[in-house]
Amino acid sequence: MFLALSSLMVLDASAESFADSFVNFFYNTNNQAERVKFPVKTPSTTVKGKKDWQTVALRDKNNIAILYSDSLDAITKRDNIIPVVLDLKNKSCQVFTFIPSGKDWLLSKFSSTQSTSFVDSDFMSFLRLFCSDKDFQKKRVIFPLKEVTIDAMGKEESSKLYMPQNWMHLDYFSVFSQFCWFRHGEKESPNRQILVYERGQKSVLYNFIRIRDNWFLIEMNRYKN
Repeated sequence: MFLALSSLMVLDASAESFADSFVNFFYNTNNQAERVKFPVKTPSTTVKGKKDWQTVALRDKNNIAILYSDSLDAITKRDNIIPVVLDLKNKSCQVFTFIPSGKDWLLSKFSSTQSTSFVDSDFMSFLRLFCSDKDFQKKRVIFPLKEVTIDAMGKEESSKLYMPQNWMHLDYFSVFSQFCWFRHGEKESPNRQILVYERGQKSVLYNFIRIRDNWFLIEMNRYKN
C-alpha cells in the first residue's frame, strides 16, 4: 500500500520541513500537482498523472492548526506520515499519506471518512470544554504562563508572562474550521502541541501537558517571520 523508502531519505527530510511542506501543499495550490506521487489513490478514483489532478483544498488555508504529540522530529522518522484533517463543521475526516522525497514530501494517497472518534478524542474533548468555558480555561492554564517570541533565526527574542488578570480567552473553534492531526504511533503521550500557521507562515505554538489525567496549557511560542 505504501512506498518503501530508504532510511537515508527519511532522515533527509527535517522535522520542521514536513510541517512547512504540509502547509505549503494546501497554501500554494498552483503547484500542488508537483508534490503528488502518481498514480495516487483518492476517495473517488485513482489519478494517473498531473493533467488529471484536481486541487485538494482546506476550508481556510490562511488559518491552519496542526495538532501533534511528542515532537515533529519523532514524527518524521517514519517511512510515511499520515496527517488527518478533521472538519469541525461537518464532522468528517480526510486522511492523507505523505512520503519523504529528498528534503520534501509527496502525497501518495488520501481518503475520506465520516468517523471522527479516532482523532485524539480525549484531548479534543478537553479542548472543546477549554474553549467554551472561560472559568474552566483559567483553571487549566498554569500561571504565570510564559510566552516566548522567536525571531526569524529561531532564537529567543523576548518573553512575557501572563497572569489570570491579563489572560485573553482562547477559542480555537471560533477561528479554525479544521484541525490537522499528525498521528504518531499508538503509544499515549502526556503532551500535545498546537502549531498555528497564518497565511502560510508559522505563527504560534501552544504547549499542553497532562498531569494526573488533566490537561494544562503550560507555554506559548510566538514566531516572527
